[in-house]
Amino acid sequence: MKKLKNILFLAAGIAIGATLSGPAVHAAAGLLANPTTQKFYLQNQQIQLEAYVINGNNYVKLRDVGAAVDFGVAYDARTNSVTIDPDSPYVSDTEKLAQDTGGALSSQASLMQVRPAGEPEAAPLLLLSPPNPLRWASAGTSEIPKVGDKIKCPDGSAYEIKDVSRYDGSMFAEGPVGPLPEAACDWSGFDQIDPQPEARRFQVDGSDYLFQRNTYEVKRIACTLYNGMGNLPELWVNGQAKRRADGSPYIHLIVGAPQGQSVTGFWPWKDSRVLDILEACPCGDLYIDAWDVYKDGVFLRTEYQIF
Repeated sequence: MKKLKNILFLAAGIAIGATLSGPAVHAAAGLLANPTTQKFYLQNQQIQLEAYVINGNNYVKLRDVGAAVDFGVAYDARTNSVTIDPDSPYVSDTEKLAQDTGGALSSQASLMQVRPAGEPEAAPLLLLSPPNPLRWASAGTSEIPKVGDKIKCPDGSAYEIKDVSRYDGSMFAEGPVGPLPEAACDWSGFDQIDPQPEARRFQVDGSDYLFQRNTYEVKRIACTLYNGMGNLPELWVNGQAKRRADGSPYIHLIVGAPQGQSVTGFWPWKDSRVLDILEACPCGDLYIDAWDVYKDGVFLRTEYQIF
């Protein structure tokens, strides 16, 4: 694998674009980017990489390559620099936050205490409510954050939103995500969910992060899965959803992450990422979630998770 990493670093003919903020992004704003039609293979196995053609070159996210090949990628906002470490494993933003805060994301307790590394257990940083047993509610409408909004955190603090200019406007997205998918089959036979609001605040390297569950986008994942299930013969039989022997849905949808697992998210939204996972394993439990991520009050992205 190390040899493979070295080859990738030397292969300058394949352009790799890092998803950064600042002058580099603004300079690229005038370029025409179209989704690539080419396929990508890693050790003779096809992998999914979101890629765009710009001036005849394929551009992919540096972080996506790091995750696929397993090398370290880190961005330092203070120096506006990217560090690539071929000798360290890839760590997602979510995993790094969990490591740096010393917290574990668990759904066992009724309240979870998250504390910074090295702090005694009696010194709480943040209290978080875990996902509860969920039932489906009406889709409602997307709640777009506004500058000046203050998100109440479980520790009693208020996180102020200062910049939402990137909201639903990723340069790598094909366009606004739009309304939730409409039902292409009878959804009543599938596992029903009702995602609950939740906020998670972290102090890392002098920066103030907020992860706020986007309940509307969690429902987008669920709606996409429902329509996908209706297209799979393993899950849709004689015009209705297939059931287990005990009468329960064949696939259970759970909001949150499995205990002890760190789930790498993806962004921007792409329904194929969700459907690929469904088609690869059309049975068992699927954990889904969506988080709006802020740093120092600035909206960075909506991160989607499915496991």
